Amino acid sequence: MTIYCIDTSSLINIHQWRPRRRFPQIWRNLEQLIESERLIAPREVFQEVSRRDDSLKGWARAHKDMFQRNTRELLATAQMVLRKFPDLVDSEAPTPTQADPFVVALAHLTGQNLHLLQGRCVVVTEEIYKPNCTKIPHVCEAYQLQYITVHQMFMAEGWEF
Repeated sequence: MTIYCIDTSSLINIHQWRPRRRFPQIWRNLEQLIESERLIAPREVFQEVSRRDDSLKGWARAHKDMFQRNTRELLATAQMVLRKFPDLVDSEAPTPTQADPFVVALAHLTGQNLHLLQGRCVVVTEEIYKPNCTKIPHVCEAYQLQYITVHQMFMAEGWEF
């Protein structure tokens, strides 16, 4: 079983390039993944999406159960990620919350729990690997997490439109 931990960048990508009114099947498929608890995100992704003023914000509110609460273990793991990769967040950013360390931490913890069940957790992000640049793909490699784009997730799930 594969669980996907999605980053804000991927939700924004789907919203911009595959709007719900034009591609309803994609959104139904996402909702099926949420219902089967196979599409998750940390609460910080919800907070980032909620800053937007568009229909994605409403969609996220309607699917709040995909956004995982911050447990002590998740907070400690996110702090561990930040200690190892302090450049993962922009300390001068105007918004106080940045989801990236929480996305990696949630995927890491979920993957550890799934390992015993022969499952895995894959990070879904639109960020790309760049040498000498700390982004989600770089951190995923350090934690031996697979990362894919949202369109690669569509293909992995065998979705056809």
